[in-house]
Amino acid sequence: MKRQFEGSQHEEQAKHQKKSLEQRTVPQTNQHVSKSAMAAHVKTLSLQTHPYLYDRRNPFFRKPAEIGSFSIDINRTFYNDARQLAYYFPPKDCNRVNFDLGHGYDTFIKKLEDHRDRLDLILKWVQANRRKFKLNTGGSTQNERNSKPSSGQEVKHVGEQKYLQRDQGSNEKSGRCDETKTDQNKVEPEAKSCINQNEDNNLHTDFITWRGHLTKLLCTPYENRDGWIMAVSLFNGTYYMSEVETEEAKEQRLNMTDRQKEMTYWGHKFEQYVTSVDGKQEPNTEGAVNNCDGYCSVVRTRLNSHSLVFSGEVDCCQSLQNKSHYIELKTSREMDTDRQYRNFKRFKLIKWWAQSFLVGVPEIICGFRDDDGRVLRLERFETLRVPDLQKGERNSWNPNVSLNFCDEFLSFVKKVVDQDDPKVVYLFEWNATSRQVTYTITEEPEHVFLRDWYIDSIRNENPTHLSTVTAT
Repeated sequence: MKRQFEGSQHEEQAKHQKKSLEQRTVPQTNQHVSKSAMAAHVKTLSLQTHPYLYDRRNPFFRKPAEIGSFSIDINRTFYNDARQLAYYFPPKDCNRVNFDLGHGYDTFIKKLEDHRDRLDLILKWVQANRRKFKLNTGGSTQNERNSKPSSGQEVKHVGEQKYLQRDQGSNEKSGRCDETKTDQNKVEPEAKSCINQNEDNNLHTDFITWRGHLTKLLCTPYENRDGWIMAVSLFNGTYYMSEVETEEAKEQRLNMTDRQKEMTYWGHKFEQYVTSVDGKQEPNTEGAVNNCDGYCSVVRTRLNSHSLVFSGEVDCCQSLQNKSHYIELKTSREMDTDRQYRNFKRFKLIKWWAQSFLVGVPEIICGFRDDDGRVLRLERFETLRVPDLQKGERNSWNPNVSLNFCDEFLSFVKKVVDQDDPKVVYLFEWNATSRQVTYTITEEPEHVFLRDWYIDSIRNENPTHLSTVTAT
């Protein structure tokens, strides 16, 4: 991953920082198109992703506000509640543990990897919670109004990046959309709240997606191996984004060695060692592990002019007394050399930070293991301090770069996607070779991901107050 440039690097950075989005989009000459998109119509703009293009002041990012949650059971049945929320149950001494992550692998219950939920689960949650997307008199959604802080409030820093809260002083004009201050001289409007304010079937939200998709976007400027494809459809004024498995990722999944398959189990087993089903009982480490069920948080936030609603799976909460304090659980190989530690900070910590930062998870607990899958110690990481751990390192990553790129990618999507039709899919593709985001347009049924039941419910403005439904 080449991040340093010879010559007058600072002059080049300063020059590129002044470029607009149009200047970062370039004509495609040798566009790379995945096999799954061969029949798609090819367009002629692309977005560059080199880190130095986005190395500037951090963009406005409002602290994520949880607006709901849902649960999935072992049969992949959707529940509009928190029944699957687990509770952190730490060992007596985090520096002296002996967790065998391979124990019980022969009884592992795996979900079908060939079946992709796409956005189905989030759509079911939206369908069951339509009231949370209604506008108030002042032009903000119910949850945005309830989550507003006091004027000028900021939340603690993460390196140079901050959770910036909206200045409430500009939001009191009745009948107008919310305004978000990004800096002293610039005010960004609530993009979708200004459209069709009187239509109850409008979600007044720019983007709906999974947290994992946004995590990949934040890591893209520093990624040097794994490409991605994001499918986007514009429907009723909202952009829906769903990842498509690349041919390379599919090939890797289908050709995993037995060792690799077992290692995918280790993370799930670690969760079993340190979580309780009710916060009172000790962890049951003899039961079969499965990766079918889960608990997901749904949050609303804003990145500059883009309003976003997305969901991400949450491993556990801190305690019965503090259910809103979520914790992310990770495993990683114990580091024996300086090189291993540098690689850990350079490649792994950016993904940990992005994943937890996006949904406001404040801490990460990692079980450090040996090559045999045995955890010997646990270590806690504070999400907002993670970027500080690699500052000053050679080829370090910058959270400002990540967020600025994500902001411009979302702007690029808005510029490109101009057909408001749930059956039209724009495929945005990035690979580490070209380091450019390109796109194609397709109406092939295999790429359409917005379900008819959801489309009909939105068009008919018929919110379904469902609590249980199987995710099919």
